[in-house]
Amino acid sequence: MLGRAREALFSSLGDEVVDARILDLFAGTGSLGLEALSRGATSVHYVERDRKVVKVLERNLSDMDMTERAHVRMGDALVSSSWGDEQPDIVFMDPPYPMLKDPDGRKRVMDTVRELLEERLPPMGLLMLHTEPRAISEHDFSDGWLVSQRKYGRTVLWYVRKDDEQS
Repeated sequence: MLGRAREALFSSLGDEVVDARILDLFAGTGSLGLEALSRGATSVHYVERDRKVVKVLERNLSDMDMTERAHVRMGDALVSSSWGDEQPDIVFMDPPYPMLKDPDGRKRVMDTVRELLEERLPPMGLLMLHTEPRAISEHDFSDGWLVSQRKYGRTVLWYVRKDDEQS
């Protein structure tokens, strides 16, 4: 995620990130989770499947002295067994753009969004999904979810919560 979009994301979250437990799926080198930790998140559980990228992520955590508040798991971000046992308050989900262009990959991503919202996040917990424009639309989300989006050039940030009044 580009710096401008990342800064906008954290500005929009404000104090919501303070004391939050974060689940960072498709973590890459960890920039979203590191930013959350630096802004007061309690913990970050990272999921990344590329072994070389995991090594960079672990080095970044060590360099920033954040290893005590982070857990890194090498695995498939779309499989719940990779998510750890702790209930997150906020989920960052940044799937590779080609995954959303493939119908099967797109379905897996949206099924995972549904599972996270319906079974893992607490009431009014936040799932932030990063996509490129036109990769998905509001029609891809279920009724009973509060959905908003913000566009930053070739980046779209989707903010998704379960509507407490619908539950």
